[in-house]
Amino acid sequence: MKRKRVMRRKRVMSREMLARRLEGWAARIRAGRPVRVGSRAVRLPDRLIVETEFEIETGVAELEIEIRWPVGPPAGRGTLSCGTAGVPPAGGVHGRRA
Repeated sequence: MKRKRVMRRKRVMSREMLARRLEGWAARIRAGRPVRVGSRAVRLPDRLIVETEFEIETGVAELEIEIRWPVGPPAGRGTLSCGTAGVPPAGGVHGRRA
């Protein structure tokens, strides 16, 4: 499957700023509202594939949280249309370590 990078952004922020950003996203995701990622509004479906990874390499620690789900064509005005086909049932993929 060919990947298309829509957006990637790096910035320095404090732990407090990061916590506020994640809390805001969590509230919007819980309520079924889209989260803002750059200039895009992204609405997440009810079921997702979530992968977490922590690694230390050459003196730099990295915590990565990857969230995946199937998507359809854009729903218009920068909001992605989402589906759940191909997403395992809640708790269906677990205990996997890289």
